[in-house]
This record gives sequence, C-alpha cells and structure tokens, in this order.
Amino acid sequence: MYKADLGDVSLRVPEAKAIANLLLKEVKKAEFLKKIQDENILHYTNIGRAKRHAFTIRSRLESVDKELWQLAAEGDFATATQATLVATLKRSSLLFDFFRLEIIPSVEAKVFELPRFHWKKYIDGCKLRDPEMPDWSPTTIKRMGSTLYKILHEAEFVKNTRKPVLNRILVTPEVLDYLTKQNEREILYLLTWKK
Repeated sequence: MYKADLGDVSLRVPEAKAIANLLLKEVKKAEFLKKIQDENILHYTNIGRAKRHAFTIRSRLESVDKELWQLAAEGDFATATQATLVATLKRSSLLFDFFRLEIIPSVEAKVFELPRFHWKKYIDGCKLRDPEMPDWSPTTIKRMGSTLYKILHEAEFVKNTRKPVLNRILVTPEVLDYLTKQNEREILYLLTWKK
C-alpha cells in the first residue's frame, strides 16, 4: 500500500507541463527518453536527475486520464498545479492519506498549524495501517517529508514550509469541473475541505 513514491520529486509544475505534452502526443518510451536525455527539454544540468524526475512525474500523470493531462499541459499555472496535484494524490497513497488523516482532521478541529512532527507521527501510523510497509531509513523519511511540505507549498496549502499554517485554496473552475464530472468526491473534499 505505502511506497516511497514521493522521493525528492515535488509537483514540479513546469516539468509536469512538458511531460503532459509528451503524453498527449503519445510519444513512445524511446522518444520520451530522447526528449529528456538528449534534447534536455526539462533543462536540468544533471541528466540522471532529469530522467528520475521525468519518470516519477510521468507515472503520476499516467494514473489519470487525457483530460487531466490537457489541464496540466495547457492550463494556466494554478490549473496546471492543481491538475498535477490531483495526479499525485491519485498515484501516491502516502500523500493521499496524509491529506485524509492529518490535514482534514486538523482543519475540522480548526487547528491550522501543521508542524513537521505531523509527518513523523503520520509515518508511524502508516506502519500500523500497513505492516508490509518497508522500513525506510530516517534519511528517506525526512526527504519524503520535505517533499510533502514542498508539495503543500507549491499547491498553496501552506505559505511557508518552516512554519506551515494551512491555507484554504480556491480550486480552479477547470479542475473543479473535471473532479465533479469524474465523481472524485474524496479528492474534491481533500482540496476544498467542503463535504
């Protein structure tokens, strides 16, 4: 159930836009690799990192349909960010459950501070919910926690990752329409905090 699928790859919206464009063009794996590695469309100085990030983002986007790829590729920055967040929530049960089990209860209790200890407490709970979960090193856990808080910052759920305070976001009409049409009530609730 739980995998180390956050790694060090946050939403990375400019990269997600480029990769969503490639998916919409239905490029084959060899062509995809050529675009990332040889043409360096992501503009990374480290090609190994570019490939790792590209394949992580691609796997997130492949967990949703072409309509959401289009929002990620062609939407304005807020729409693309939220489309990428939806794809990441769909792909990562670690992120999805953090929203469901940490953020939503805090919001419902009207406690908007989300200090970093929530991540450690959450990971301890994950091990109870999923005994098959690998024993990640403290470094991996810390890195994924940093990535998670960066995702919250990129999506504007927190303004500051050092002293994170939850902030309600306005879901763009395009993403709201998509989630409503897809009957994605749970994700809609995670984003809007409205039942």
